[in-house]
Amino acid sequence: MNKGLERHFKTHADRIHEGARRLGYKVAFNSPAIQEQLGLDGSLVAGLAGNTLHESPADCSLAGATRAVLEPELAVLLARDLPATADVDQAAAAVGSVAAAIELVNFDRPFDEFEDILAEGVFHRAFTTGELLTPPPRCDLHGLRATIKINGETQADLDCLEATGDVPQLLVYLAQLLDGFGARIEAGDIIICGSMTAPVPATPGARFEVELSNGSVAAMRLGE
Repeated sequence: MNKGLERHFKTHADRIHEGARRLGYKVAFNSPAIQEQLGLDGSLVAGLAGNTLHESPADCSLAGATRAVLEPELAVLLARDLPATADVDQAAAAVGSVAAAIELVNFDRPFDEFEDILAEGVFHRAFTTGELLTPPPRCDLHGLRATIKINGETQADLDCLEATGDVPQLLVYLAQLLDGFGARIEAGDIIICGSMTAPVPATPGARFEVELSNGSVAAMRLGE
């Protein structure tokens, strides 16, 4: 795992140094069941940079994708830097906004090519967020719900806390992990917190929506 992340964060830092837009980070495979299945001791992470953030409703092409899927997620925007020494209270206070999010990923490698998966950003292809809104007190997701729709038809209604986990704890984990690779969470970073459901196959022509009960809606339309 370390070798893959070392490669990834070196490339990520080089891209930003060369002028790529810094976006934030993604968290992946944050379900304990999936972690156990894959033999992981925590969530996977990757830096986000460049032009992969699309304004919602986003139009995203599937050109060149081999096994594209969609992941309904929660996004948080950091209002202040978060050092590796931060505790959960400091992490909660650092969250400036929350929003619905959708990530388009492409499972283009078998899972036994783990180092390359990490080095290449954990399958990331594109993402979008809904309106960034004021977070609940202490970024406690209790009572916040997410409705997932495909072509206007509801597919799932989820409790965000159960589906995503405790966001401040996730941010503390992320800050500590990044520190080991010379990276850090900075004000303005968007963190997409991992899929709230099993990935949904990406079908050309489909419209995928994630609506939070706070009013934030992310939408993505898929082209060929």
